[in-house]
Amino acid sequence: MKVLIATGIEKLDNDLSRMLPENNIETVGTSYHRSIVNKMIKETGADTVIISPALSGDDDIVELIRTMREKGIRVVALPGDLSLMKAQELIEKLVPYGVYDFVYDPVRPVVIIEKLLRPGKLGDIPKEIIDKLQRANISLPIIGEEKNEDTTGQQPEKHKHVRREELNPAKKGLTKLKIKNPINSINNKLQQITDETKAAVRDLLERKDNNNYNYEDSKVVTVWGPTGAT
Repeated sequence: MKVLIATGIEKLDNDLSRMLPENNIETVGTSYHRSIVNKMIKETGADTVIISPALSGDDDIVELIRTMREKGIRVVALPGDLSLMKAQELIEKLVPYGVYDFVYDPVRPVVIIEKLLRPGKLGDIPKEIIDKLQRANISLPIIGEEKNEDTTGQQPEKHKHVRREELNPAKKGLTKLKIKNPINSINNKLQQITDETKAAVRDLLERKDNNNYNYEDSKVVTVWGPTGAT
C-alpha cells in the first residue's frame, strides 16, 4: 500500500505522515492542492489517497475522485459530519464510484489507519443513503469483500443441472424395487377360499348321499367376492 495524503488539514496531514509508517503503512507524500493530486499519484505510484473537501483548489472534489477511481486508486474520504446534508450528499455522489471507505467527524488518525487496514464494504454505508440511491435506480458497484471471493484459491463449485433421465434408476445402473400388486394378492386369497368352499360342498353332498350328514361338521361359509356370493 502506497498512501498519498491530501486532507487539506495541516495537523491531520502531519499526524498521518508520522503515524502511518509506525503502523507499517508506506506514505509517498502530501498534496496541498487539488490541481496536483493526479500528478503526484503518477509520480509517486500511490495506490491509495486520503482526501477531504477541505483540500484547497477549484477542481470539483467528486470529479477529482472519479478520475482517481478510473485509474484503480483506492480512496479514503473524509466527508465531514454525517448528520449534515452536505456530507450525506457527498457520500451519495461517491458511492456509485465504488468509494466505501469513509471516516466521519470527529476525525482521528487512528480511525483512518484502521480504515486503511480494514477496507469498507457497501454494507458499511448508512442504510438511508443506500435506499435513496436504489430508489433513484443508481447502479452500485460491488468490490472487495462484497464479492464473497474465495480465499482458498479454489474455484467455487458450479451448480449442476440434473436432467430428468438422470433420475431414472435403470439408466443409473440401480436395481428397481419390485412392489407386488395388492389386488393380485387379494384375488389369490379369494380363489383359495373359493376352492376350499367348493370342496366342502362336494363333501357335504357325498355325506348326504351316504345318509351321514352332520351340520356342525360341515358348515358352508358363503364368501362374497367381486362377482357376488360363491
